[in-house]
Amino acid sequence: MLSIRQTSSAAVYARSIYCECELICVVVPAGAPLNFTAIGVSSTSVRLQWDPPARQHRNGEIVLYELLYHDRRNPADDWPTNTTETSIVIDGLQPTTNYIFQIRAYTGKGPGPWSNQLPFQTFAAQRALLAAVDKIVVLLSPCIVVRISRTSAENC
Repeated sequence: MLSIRQTSSAAVYARSIYCECELICVVVPAGAPLNFTAIGVSSTSVRLQWDPPARQHRNGEIVLYELLYHDRRNPADDWPTNTTETSIVIDGLQPTTNYIFQIRAYTGKGPGPWSNQLPFQTFAAQRALLAAVDKIVVLLSPCIVVRISRTSAENC
């Protein structure tokens, strides 16, 4: 007589009068990475962070994350990148541009589902920001004050 029961989404336990064994089957993730966020680093770069898929949806060891992004105005022109970490800085973006980011996790058997789309707009170029500022006053301590004033746009 053979009895078989599934002990988790990735393991099957089989028992017979001849043997008792647990079979581990690696399958693709059933869920997307969680808590996918974007933080602006500069006018041309963004830091993306996320958590692995929920434990019950990983279906094995996560070995890779695939990111896909594009300028919102041109969705057919995707840029892919891969990492084994749970954060990455994407450089070379255009200032003041709307981008769409997505991510998915891989096990050794292949990819899981894509995350929801994450929109992000890069900052304006720093030169344009400095040109708009007339005076900056920074109080470093009660005794140290730094004043920066603009004299002309050519010096910025």
